[in-house]
This record gives sequence, C-alpha cells and structure tokens, in this order.
Amino acid sequence: LYSLSCFLIRCFSYSLSWNSSFNVCFFFFLMIRRPPRSTLSSSSAASDVYKRQVVDSVHMFDFTQSANSSNPLWHFLVGFVHKSTPKEKACQEPKGILLPTGDISFPWPWATDTVPVQILRLGQLAILVQPSELTTMSGRRLRKYVKARMVQKGLLPEDGVVVIAGLANGYADYTTTFEEYQHQRYEGGSTIFGPHQLNGYVQAFYQLVDAMAAGTAPASDPAPEDFSHKLTEFSSGGKISTDYMPSGAKNFGQVMIDAASSYKPGQVVQVTFAAANPLNNLRPTGTFTTVQQCLDPACSQSKPVADDGDWETRLHVIKAKKDLVLTTRTIRIEWFIPANTPPGQYRILHRGTSYDDPLIGKATFTPYQGVSSVFTVQA
Repeated sequence: LYSLSCFLIRCFSYSLSWNSSFNVCFFFFLMIRRPPRSTLSSSSAASDVYKRQVVDSVHMFDFTQSANSSNPLWHFLVGFVHKSTPKEKACQEPKGILLPTGDISFPWPWATDTVPVQILRLGQLAILVQPSELTTMSGRRLRKYVKARMVQKGLLPEDGVVVIAGLANGYADYTTTFEEYQHQRYEGGSTIFGPHQLNGYVQAFYQLVDAMAAGTAPASDPAPEDFSHKLTEFSSGGKISTDYMPSGAKNFGQVMIDAASSYKPGQVVQVTFAAANPLNNLRPTGTFTTVQQCLDPACSQSKPVADDGDWETRLHVIKAKKDLVLTTRTIRIEWFIPANTPPGQYRILHRGTSYDDPLIGKATFTPYQGVSSVFTVQA
C-alpha cells in the first residue's frame, strides 16, 4: 500500500509492505532484489540460548549464555518434533538450533516467514515501523543507512530525523548486529532469522524508500494467513470446568446484591453479580468491570470513569457449593469513590465469559454482562 497526500503545510508519506525475504539468508549487505527460493533458506529457529536467562548466574537446567552447544539430550528430545537439517544449521551458524520453528508446520506454522515493514514520513521526521526488538547498535545502524537512502532520494534533508517504532504491526523477536549475533547471548539467540536479519530489514526499508521517492506502490508479498479462526479455544489459564449459576440466579451477570441509592466520595460501592470462572477469558483487550457515569437521566448514554485497571476498583471472586457438589461463583465489585469524583449518576458494569462442557456435544464459551442499578454520587 502506498499513498501520498499533503498534511497541513508539510508532506505526509506512508509506505507499507509485507516482506517474505526473511525466509532466505542475506549474504550481501546491499542486496536489493530477493534471491530465488533455491538460495540457502533461513527460516526461523529458536536456539539453545533462546531458553537462557538474561543473567548468566540465573539459568534453568543446563542452559547458559554465550554457549553454542548444549546437552545432546535436548536435541534428542526435540528431534522427535523436527531434526535440524544441514541447510538450517549453516544458515543459523553459529547458533545452536534447539527448535527450527520456521520449518515446523504441524498443525499450523509455528513462525511466520513474512513480516510487515512500514515508513511514515511527516515533513523532516521519518518513522521506521517494524515488528522486531532491535538492540541499540542494530537500531543505530538501521537509522543511519535508511536516513542516508532517504537523503539520497530527496525525501529528507541532511538534518532530518529518523526514529524507529519497534514491536509494531506484528512480532518477530529480536534483531542484533552480525557481530552481536556471534556471541549468542539472549538477544542473539532470539534473532530467529539468522545472523543477517538486520541486513534484511535494511533491504526491505530500501525498497520502501525507493517506492516512496518514485511515488509508486512498493512490491509486497501477500500478508501471512490469519490463523486465529483455526485456533482451539482453551482457558486463559488453569483448569476449567462447566460453570453453574448460584442459587437464585437465572442467568450469568444477574445482580445478586445491588448498589445503594446514593453515596458520597470516600465511600465504597459494592455490587455482587452471578458470575463464571474468570479464567475462562482473562479479557486481555477488555475489562471485567467498568464504572460508568450517566450522561442523561435514563443513562442511555454514558462514559467510563474507571475499570479493573484502576486503583479504586476491587474484584472479589467468591466460590460456593450448590446441591453439595456443584461449584458456583459470584463476583463482588467494589468502587472506592475518589474524593474528586464529580457529583452525578453512576452505575457498575460487569463482563465475563461462561463455559459449558456437556456430556454430548461441543464445549462452548458464552460472553455475558450485567449492570447495576443507577446510583447517585453526591457532592
């Protein structure tokens, strides 16, 4: 994708492409064209040091940093999954490959061979967007070479600024310089596409710069397949079983103990909901509770003022037995009203996911939510 438009007075440029060149070894520093697939492959691989801790004196089993070999037992065990080929070993050298993730595709690929790279230009500022975590020196080199290219192409002045936005649009572990890679410490062991991975990013950004300067769409490989629809849904942690509603509840999310009608700052609002096991869905991109301020008398419109990431909220999961054998849960949500809370109408919302694993049929996860009555916070 490529677009060029004027942003206020200065020019705004945007260039993005998917690059699968990371599936090959980069032998030449300024290799602009991707070599044919017959070139020595450099698919991703997790190394022995990938499992080592950052501090030499703290490590598990027999994994230690700056060592390019390990106990043969680990390679014997991993060999049942996939045995590293001479080609893989040569391309990752001197990394001691523990698990060649790039060549394992059961039940689906363990690692991508296609990563997104992107350039945003705002006047004299260029932002290099890539999915890896770069070491300090690899970041300095990437900025230096890409800036030189952009200056050469007339996209930036000599005093232009180039910054890096890493771990963006995706995730591709670490990137070290060729020299850092040789030591095979944690970052080198986590540079999964081999010792020339940094050169690959330089090449990919050169292609974007050239396309941006020419005003053309950069060459782009297809985006990798989205496997999220193929994933088997498991709990977010711990062992789970069918959820049962507490006595007196007709549905998950039902309010069992409601809020009082009014409070003052400094007091605590408590609401108890019929709930399921929170481990069914840890809601990494959402919340279990939201405190909402009503924007109209009917509270048909509201705005969030706090959630379970704020210090003034608490969640208590309470287990109980039903019919002697069934485990039920309620969640008591507490809001410690801050002293600077504006007076007005408020309510508390709870969200969760219930799990049902019948004797016959497929187990299902079902989202639910419940909301308290509206209460007043006085001045």
